[in-house]
Amino acid sequence: MFFDEIPFLGDPNGGIARYTVELQRVLHRSGVATYGCIMGSSHLFGGRRPSEDGEWMQLPGWLRRSSMIRIFLRRAFFLKLRFCRGKDLKLVYHSTGIGSDPWIARQADVHIHTIHDLIPEKNGTAQTLKASNAIFQRKMSLETAKGILWVSQRTKKDFRWFYPRNKLPGRVVPHGRPGPVRRGILPDSKHFLVVGKRGGYKNIEAVYHALSLFPKSKKRPLLRVIGGGKPSDEEENLWGSLGIRNLVHWSEATEEEMPEHYRRAYGLCYPSRWEGFGFPALEAMTYGCPVIYAKKSGVEDLVGKAGCALSEITAPKLYGAMRKFFVFRHARSQAILAGYKEASKFKWDTTARATLSFYEFLLKRS
Repeated sequence: MFFDEIPFLGDPNGGIARYTVELQRVLHRSGVATYGCIMGSSHLFGGRRPSEDGEWMQLPGWLRRSSMIRIFLRRAFFLKLRFCRGKDLKLVYHSTGIGSDPWIARQADVHIHTIHDLIPEKNGTAQTLKASNAIFQRKMSLETAKGILWVSQRTKKDFRWFYPRNKLPGRVVPHGRPGPVRRGILPDSKHFLVVGKRGGYKNIEAVYHALSLFPKSKKRPLLRVIGGGKPSDEEENLWGSLGIRNLVHWSEATEEEMPEHYRRAYGLCYPSRWEGFGFPALEAMTYGCPVIYAKKSGVEDLVGKAGCALSEITAPKLYGAMRKFFVFRHARSQAILAGYKEASKFKWDTTARATLSFYEFLLKRS
C-alpha cells in the first residue's frame, strides 16, 4: 500500500489528513504493508503518526512549495520499493488527496482514489483559480484510477451528478470516530461551539447573527470558536457591530482538550451545506455534544436524529435550533443519547476492513 503526501498540503490537521493517517494505521494493524510520504510533522495528531515499522519518507515542511523536488523524491521512493521488494509485492497506490501522481498511478498494480467532497465543483460560476485547478487534478486522478471510495452517500450522489459518465466501480466507506464513545451527560453547559475553518461555504456568519438574537435582558450563551486561524478584522468588526464581542472567544485547542470542549457545549454549530463527511460532527457525537447542521450535506448521513437539521441556513432558523438546546435540557439530553448511538457505528477497523476488501476486489479484476 502506497500513500503520498498530497493530503497534507492543504490543512495538515484537517479531516483528509487525519483520514490518511488513521487508515494507514488500521490497515497496518490488519497485516497490510504500508509505505508512503508524509509532509512535515504538524499533522501527527497528538503523537499519532504512520506506523513506526512501515517505510515512510518524511519530507521537510519547506518542500511544501517545491513541487518538482517533492515529485522527484516521491517517485524515487516508489521506485525503490518496486525494485527492492520485487515483483511479488502488489503495490496499491491509494491517493487520498484531491490529486494524485499520474506516473505512480501507472506504475502501481492498482490505483484507488478517495473522494471526500465535491466542493470545487459546487462553486459553479464562482470558480476561483484554486477551485479550477482542484477540478483539473480530480479529473486527472480519475483517468488513472481503477476504483473510487466515497466517504458518504451524499458524496457519492454529488459525484454521480457532476461526473455522470464515470463508470468506475466504487464503494461508500465512511471515516471512523476519533476514539471511544464518552457516555454520560454533563448538566453544566457553558457555550456553543464552532470548530475548524470558517470561510465561504461554512456559513459561520449566520451563527454570529443567530447569537445576536438572544435577548440581552436574559442570560446569553457564549460561543467558543476553535481553530480555523485567528479571527480576521472583518470578523471582529462583525462581532462588534452585532454586540456579541464579549460572547465570542477564539482559541486553539489540542486533541486532548477537544473532548472536554464538546462535553461542555450546548451544541456544535455546523451549518455548512457542502460537507462531504463532517468529521467535527462525528467528534461531537462521540463526546456528547448535539449537532446543528444543514440538510442535504454529508453531515446528514452520519448525524441523523442526533441533532437539529435545518433546511434553510438563516439567522432566525439557527437561533431557534440554538435556543432549543440552550433552554430545553431534555432536548439536549435526547440528542446526546442519539449521538452516542450513531457514533458507535463508525469505527476505523470497519473502515479498514471495507477498504481492504475493495483493494482485493480491484486486484482480482486487474
